[in-house]
Amino acid sequence: MANESSQISTTSSQALSNFLAWLASHNCPTPGLNLQWTPERGVGVYAAQDLDLIDDAPVARIPSDLLLGASKVRALANGRSQPARRLRACLDAIALDPEIVLDERLTIVVFLIWARFCEGGAEGNVDEGVEEGGDVIPATFWQPYVKILPGSVTTPLFFPAAARVLLCGTGLDVAAGSKARKLHGEHARLEAHLRLLEPPTETTTPPLVGLVELRWADGVYWSRVISFRSSASFADPAAPAATDADDCHLVPFVDFCNHSCSPRLRWHMPDAGGCIELRAVGDGPVAAGEEMFISYGAKPNAELLFMHGFVMPANANDYVAFPAPFLEAQVEGDEEDGEDEVEEEGATPAEREEREARRRRRGAALLAIKDKLTFLSALSLRPMVEIHAPRPNDPLLADDPSRGILDDSSLLVMFAAVLTAEDGFGRTDNGSAEVPEFGLGGEPIYPLTPDTFRRLVDALPHREIVLLRVWSVLLELAGYRLYELASSEGPNTGDDGEGGDDGPEEAADGVDNPDATAKGESSAKEAGPESGADLEEKEESPEVRQVRAFRKIQFNLLAAASEELGSLQESYAQLPVVVAYLNAASEVVDAVQ
Repeated sequence: MANESSQISTTSSQALSNFLAWLASHNCPTPGLNLQWTPERGVGVYAAQDLDLIDDAPVARIPSDLLLGASKVRALANGRSQPARRLRACLDAIALDPEIVLDERLTIVVFLIWARFCEGGAEGNVDEGVEEGGDVIPATFWQPYVKILPGSVTTPLFFPAAARVLLCGTGLDVAAGSKARKLHGEHARLEAHLRLLEPPTETTTPPLVGLVELRWADGVYWSRVISFRSSASFADPAAPAATDADDCHLVPFVDFCNHSCSPRLRWHMPDAGGCIELRAVGDGPVAAGEEMFISYGAKPNAELLFMHGFVMPANANDYVAFPAPFLEAQVEGDEEDGEDEVEEEGATPAEREEREARRRRRGAALLAIKDKLTFLSALSLRPMVEIHAPRPNDPLLADDPSRGILDDSSLLVMFAAVLTAEDGFGRTDNGSAEVPEFGLGGEPIYPLTPDTFRRLVDALPHREIVLLRVWSVLLELAGYRLYELASSEGPNTGDDGEGGDDGPEEAADGVDNPDATAKGESSAKEAGPESGADLEEKEESPEVRQVRAFRKIQFNLLAAASEELGSLQESYAQLPVVVAYLNAASEVVDAVQ
């Protein structure tokens, strides 16, 4: 489910036919639907004939034995073939390693590496399987599916250098770097265990499995995985809860559906783990050859680009996220900047006293931030703030002081960020370490719920001053991100329409080596049926176009939010209660001086 748009090879075209035949042979016919490749969006699901959709009617059914989860991998590893034994040896070694947690994700990632790079059916034997419910499952069972998985995942970790440079200033450059370091560390811990997947050789050869292969498997997993438990409420709120022990699955055929904000299909679990259906969304005709989209959920463009490699220009769910801007973090940063100004040796008593005062202020700031994080956690709020495009004229937002810029959760996070002990906000002495109590304005926040917190904030006599702080801090956040975007390469137009999916054959080695390819894979330039080896590269890659579009979308959203925040800041600064508060504060400062 990633935006992978390079040419697909003729071999892969045959693999698509083999995959559809494999589905049909396992009680998974797809009447009326077909898989097709296009240069814009890679492999997608299309109407094979004229259809007349009826809302909520099933159009395809994926049986339970084709839902690939950790249990299926473990059953496969119990086989008697040599490849299956190597898979089991690897999983067992990882499970025994105290530094590694063998969760569902890692189990499926190891399977993908084994099936794609270390097994390939060369040693598979149909008669050497594991019996499950009377059926024999050969080691090569999943090969028709694995062979049509893309050779690379075109997400920021795999972007070419030109696209990675354009990520600077968007926040995704930091996320991509963090992800790359995390996978590098994971590979270091897994390296010896992954060697167990490789068939024995008589000569010393380079390992088949390296960091490139781990990155590929991780990217395929995250761009295609469906969490039955966490996604069921979005896909179908009335669906029963799954009883299958596995939560995360790869669902063949369904995972080739591309994303749209106006989907024609949705996935549905009709019973507890029995199968997955594709059902119609709405009534109406569909012409043969029309692509059948699903929705990946209410995701912002940053998540779509990071996880799937594309953005949606008209994304009603878009926002720009920032870590909670705790006011105490400014104190901590200021004190840290001056921490080494005076060496302890040779310092005067006054300098030592000032140094100790800085340490106390920094310690108090750190403690306040820790308490605020505990407070937000108790309210089930993430310490993140989402800035949305303003909607000042929306009648549904008449009671929203932010004019649509913040949702309810982000507004509460901002309140926690800007309130201080001077407002009577913080941990009280009445609670315990296990069950802390917090107060605001002389009142306990009890029960400790978002509604109680919001009610007490609204009851503050200086509520408008608190809101003015919120607008000012948000304006600073948005302004700094706009500065970062403007000071790096400026945003240009890039509208690729609907989100893309699968197709490229090049597996680049992420942020460290964009020219490396995964073992056994040809680059798109070599393999594409519409491109010869001498085809000149386009001036701008699809990845660059997507990042340019992302930059422009983010810039425009923040510019609109900044304009509205500036208006809010100006209007609140003129309120009588705010003017009186600021005048009183100024008099206190003058008296102290």
